[in-house]
Amino acid sequence: MPSILGFKHIFLRIETLFKKKQAKGVLLCLLIALLFLKMSNENVFRRFLSNREFSGDENKYMRMVQSLAADGDLDLSNLWYEKKEMKAVWEKILSSGSRKFADLYFLAIDGGIYALHMPGVAFLILPAYKLDSVVFPNVQKRSPASLPFLPRKLLFTLLLLATLAVLNFALFFRLANHVFNSPFLVMIIFFFLIYNSPFPHYSFTVFPDCSATLFFLLALNCILFPFRSRNINDCLLVLGIALIPWLHQRFIPLSGGLFLAFLINHKRSGTPRRRLLLVALVLVVLSLPYFYYFYSLTGNFSPLSTSKFFGRVHLSTRVIPIGFFGLLFSPSQGGIWKYPWIMFFFFGIYWAIKKDNKLTLGLLLPAFLYYLVCAASTTLGGGGSPAGRFLLPLIPILLIFVGVVLQDLSKQFSYPKLAYYIIFISLFFFGKRMLYLHFADRYVQPPYSTISITEPFDLGWIIESTAIILVPFLSIFLSDKFLFAKKRVLDKKQSGA
Repeated sequence: MPSILGFKHIFLRIETLFKKKQAKGVLLCLLIALLFLKMSNENVFRRFLSNREFSGDENKYMRMVQSLAADGDLDLSNLWYEKKEMKAVWEKILSSGSRKFADLYFLAIDGGIYALHMPGVAFLILPAYKLDSVVFPNVQKRSPASLPFLPRKLLFTLLLLATLAVLNFALFFRLANHVFNSPFLVMIIFFFLIYNSPFPHYSFTVFPDCSATLFFLLALNCILFPFRSRNINDCLLVLGIALIPWLHQRFIPLSGGLFLAFLINHKRSGTPRRRLLLVALVLVVLSLPYFYYFYSLTGNFSPLSTSKFFGRVHLSTRVIPIGFFGLLFSPSQGGIWKYPWIMFFFFGIYWAIKKDNKLTLGLLLPAFLYYLVCAASTTLGGGGSPAGRFLLPLIPILLIFVGVVLQDLSKQFSYPKLAYYIIFISLFFFGKRMLYLHFADRYVQPPYSTISITEPFDLGWIIESTAIILVPFLSIFLSDKFLFAKKRVLDKKQSGA
């Protein structure tokens, strides 16, 4: 068909233009500029230079940074009390039969008060925060009431977060460009990343998810598309895998999944066993301080021991059936309603397996393990759309599979295939009210401990959600085997004629 041939001709012309070496750099700079243009008008960006107001868990991270900057430790006691007052506070807390000090703070075995969160983010932004403290010293009267110690401005902290965002962009650009070898296609999926994903917002918040995405992308690049120097590549790989758990305990499966992907990838490529053992040994050695951190606070090496000291563990296996589907399909918090392009991910898995099952496994293995621990989280709901924030490290993976669908559509374009996508996704979104009317918001509201299958219709909702995941894969498989296959044969005969 002339129209189809014309579409392919235009696409190839654009591809040729963007594949020039200079064009790739210009394209990346343009995409970064679009990110900052979008962010410059948002409060999370401007607040570092004006009101410096932080909310939710950000306050905990900022207190940890201040403690590190002021006295070099993570004991936050002196942010609330004088040293002479701490004995009475310590006795009062223990007399209650709990070590809970306040929301997400606990009393450690050394008598200090610590945040439940991991200190990785605090260490990351510490150098920039110290510069802010020197250049823009604190003025008590102008400081926010909740964080009275903050410098007047947090310019260098803002610049550091901007640098991390740029590094995220660069690593994702490199990964996507290696997968598709098509800067034009990379540009398309970057538009989704900038204009319809949680990434721009959370890049300038003091949460661990953007930093975890950075280390995740760094390790993925090292595993799937190694850098030229093997020694540098291995060092960056170890750095990425080892640092992720310091950002939050829920990233431990992400780190473990990356290591498994490394083993599988290098076993197939015939990597010397000595190299694999060396990487594994270094990772074991680097994990020792991590477990000692928990031991020093609780007397227990378990990463869940701090949560037990606080009095509530935010992970539960009984939450997984609801959380697994709720992260995507919850009416008020589900990622698929906020970012509709995720629907293409389920189609992309099929085309990706056909194209390169080794690459597909390397992408999906760490992503799936991390998604499971997110599904087990009892804080599925709450402020700041945690469903979107928890999914942040997976956004690049989801976009890769969306790109696979677009690549297949561009290279083997057919109207039946295009119509199939449009009809299926339209029916899915038009049927949202009918399908999910009975999925009550009680699953995204406290008390979190009640998030489990308690009613008969809960099982029905899970069955519906499972069908929504399986039907796209199965239907695209059948369509490709019969409908699209016949269309390709017909196109070949016509072009041959």
